[in-house]
Amino acid sequence: MQIPDCLVWLMGDGCTAVKVYCEKELQDSIAARFTEVFNEEYEELMDLIEEEEGDCNEKEEGINPFNGAQVRDYGVFLPFGSLAMYCEYGDQISWHNAGEALEKALKIIKNEYPAIRYEGYVAYSWSDVHGGEVCQYEISSEKRKKREKNDMVYDFVGEALREALEDEEVREGLAEELQNADEKEFKQIIRLLHAYSKWIPAENMVFILMIAAGRDGGLAETLQKYADELKAGEDDNSEEAVTDTSHLPEGYAEAMDMFLTAEEISGKKPKRGEIMSSEDTFEIVIERAEAGDAEAKLVAGKYFIANHIEVEIERAVRWIREAAEAGVEEAEEYMNEHSEMFG
Repeated sequence: MQIPDCLVWLMGDGCTAVKVYCEKELQDSIAARFTEVFNEEYEELMDLIEEEEGDCNEKEEGINPFNGAQVRDYGVFLPFGSLAMYCEYGDQISWHNAGEALEKALKIIKNEYPAIRYEGYVAYSWSDVHGGEVCQYEISSEKRKKREKNDMVYDFVGEALREALEDEEVREGLAEELQNADEKEFKQIIRLLHAYSKWIPAENMVFILMIAAGRDGGLAETLQKYADELKAGEDDNSEEAVTDTSHLPEGYAEAMDMFLTAEEISGKKPKRGEIMSSEDTFEIVIERAEAGDAEAKLVAGKYFIANHIEVEIERAVRWIREAAEAGVEEAEEYMNEHSEMFG
């Protein structure tokens, strides 16, 4: 879920991080390897800025936005400060940013450890000099549908938002920013607070509604109704919310998604609690794939790969390639995202 620009600008650093999901025995090696690769890519980026744009401020001052890899129960957590970079001793923002080094490092790690997956969010203000332009985007090893990009929430963003809103200066700045905000901007803030309500105290919602009430009682009433609708799950203007699956085992969420597709192919309703390994449903998918059904080939192939069923990897790769050749767009996207397997 995108953070309103005014909040990113007021918060400063804290909303950029990546979570790498991997097996426990790989955590230390991935943490060390990512640190090594990112620092190498970052050094090259600083050299490039000096070559193209003059002195690199980050190189002159020894600034590195990477705050160190942290081993967690799910894998490795990679937190960052602002990714904006400056040339000419900080007077001018560079055309490049540390996000370039971050993305290159993640691709290298993914190629070296194909079984891992990662997801994260980048959000920072580019420059006070340039009026506080904001950069924010999702970063993931798996392409998501548009609605999922809009609705994903991240625990590290929630923690950063909570910490920021506890700062009186941030609250005062937000109140000032909202003095000229329209209804749409107010709703973006309210929807964000609702999505991150697990981390953000309810008093912050009251704070926003009080700002609206100070401007226009009718606006405050409209926003209160909107907040109530969100709480009741009746937000007709938002797209379907996505459940946080970060706590689930590797491959489980994707398997569940494919199980629903398998149900559509097979016409059978799964029992509560079943996953893709259900023999009767999945066997029908296999039969369809063997008979030449391109969609079934994609479903079965992705399941074999996601669940590391080594004896079926060769068939999975062949089936997904055949699905792409048959014109299944999702298969083509999957091959592009996992080029190390289909090269």
